[in-house]
Amino acid sequence: MEATLGQPLDIGDMPGRHRRIVRLTSGIFTGSEINGKLLPGAGADWQVGLADGTTLGDIRYSFTTSRPFTSIAKTFPCTLSTGEPNILPTETNGRSTCASTNR
Repeated sequence: MEATLGQPLDIGDMPGRHRRIVRLTSGIFTGSEINGKLLPGAGADWQVGLADGTTLGDIRYSFTTSRPFTSIAKTFPCTLSTGEPNILPTETNGRSTCASTNR
């Protein structure tokens, strides 16, 4: 899946954590049997940055497909990346350990 990300909404610091929300503003996906696109305004990544530089994500989005239905997908909370403690990435460059579920 390819997605365009909105500006992060900084929620702020909590003890040992930093929270923010990154909207998924548009996107597409292609597969061997199905293609689709994200519904605008119906997806976001709720991120928690830990003091050690790890970023945890909880990503939820809705999409339409080349077949006649709309679906919702959610990843379980997962590690998006690790890095410098003051950086909360908006792109994972393939370093995600997220498992997706579809409904």
